[in-house]
Amino acid sequence: MVSKLISLFFIAFLILISGCTTPELPVCGNGVCETGEYSETCPLDCGSSDINTETYSVGQSISNLQGRGILQGQNVKIVLKAVVSSGSSQQYNATLELYDQQGAVVDVQTVSVGAKLETWFKNNTGVGAPLVLKTPINVRMIYVDSETLVGKIDIIRTPVPAPYCGDFTCDAGETSANCQADCGYPVDAN
Repeated sequence: MVSKLISLFFIAFLILISGCTTPELPVCGNGVCETGEYSETCPLDCGSSDINTETYSVGQSISNLQGRGILQGQNVKIVLKAVVSSGSSQQYNATLELYDQQGAVVDVQTVSVGAKLETWFKNNTGVGAPLVLKTPINVRMIYVDSETLVGKIDIIRTPVPAPYCGDFTCDAGETSANCQADCGYPVDAN
């Protein structure tokens, strides 16, 4: 009986010092498709067959985007400049540059997973400057490819909605008389 008890304590001791730990549960939304996550259970990390995801590597351009505000009517692009660790394990931020159609940098932003890029980019005149990207883009994943060690970003681009009063762009057919939210207040002729 004593030998069985000593054997049990010895086995328990070996398990304790062997480094066995409780496995960590996967975290959906951290930008990493971990063991136990699947496209059906965590499309944010693992992708989904019904979401049209685009993937870009550091140095590549996201093209055919519509500008607004000072870039209204321009075909603009975003370049993925860097993917950097956000400080926590396997979570990354992306540094993106927005270019006008002449090739000049308009704004630089560092974003995380879930960012809606059309709400980030402003003209470079400073804080409170009007937004300049019209094409809706959602950042789905930011990661470093484990095989190539290249930083990548997955985005979901949605069609630009039809113009409406309140979209921060004074579109054709809108005037200060019928849409002050986009076109400002009418100028008094007196």
